[in-house]
Amino acid sequence: EAVKRAISKLSAEHSPDFIVVNAENIAHGKGITKALADELFEEGVDVITTGNHAWDQQESPELFKRTDRLLRPANYPESDLDLVPGKGVVVVYSKNRPSVRLAVLLVMGRVFMDPLDCPFHCARREVKKLRDQGIKNILVDFHGEASSEKQAFTYYMEGQVSAVLGTHSHVQTA
Repeated sequence: EAVKRAISKLSAEHSPDFIVVNAENIAHGKGITKALADELFEEGVDVITTGNHAWDQQESPELFKRTDRLLRPANYPESDLDLVPGKGVVVVYSKNRPSVRLAVLLVMGRVFMDPLDCPFHCARREVKKLRDQGIKNILVDFHGEASSEKQAFTYYMEGQVSAVLGTHSHVQTA
């Protein structure tokens, strides 16, 4: 409820072009549900990112199949993609300026986390694809435990993306 109120208030005050939220634990610390995702989208959220708790709800696989705007980490190994449907990157259009696009990419770190493919290599590959499509605005959610890994990733992506935001550790690392 607090998130919905904040989105409503801030949207009225600032009329943002895009709203991106990380909601991996919105279901009382255990992933995300269809009802909660729908509520966020109804409030004007453009993209929802998740993380390692994305699969905590039984309905999660179907939920990720249902919408491209709910992201799971892009660096899941190819061998796991049958178990983890969905996408790790999406391009959305501005609410206020329809010609402006934003790509949102979600990668997950490996330090103290699940054994995924390298987030650095994955991000470099995905950013190149986006740049080849003419996408200029790229936001990366780096979902990880270690702030050192998030900082290294941010330095690695410097000049290639618009912003890197660190999620998961419950301490802002933006």
